[in-house]
Order: sequence, then C-alpha cells, then structure tokens
Amino acid sequence: KWQSQEHDTAYRKFRAGEGAITDLGPLLAGAPKLTHFDEL
Repeated sequence: KWQSQEHDTAYRKFRAGEGAITDLGPLLAGAPKLTHFDEL
C-alpha cells in the first residue's frame, strides 16, 4: 500500500526508466490498465 497516489506514480516512473523492458508491449494481450481503489 502506497502513502499516496503520487508515491505510486513516482515509483512507476522510476521503474519505467533505465533498464525497463521496452519490448514487452508486443508480448501482452493488451495495454495494461491501472485501477486505484479508495480505502473504506
């Protein structure tokens, strides 16, 4: 669980940087979909 959506976004930006698997897209059935849920 992230402290905020901004923390999650920063982590995803970091992971997509140098060393990311750029050829992964054609191997997937479709584009990834990100869903955020609010804690009740």
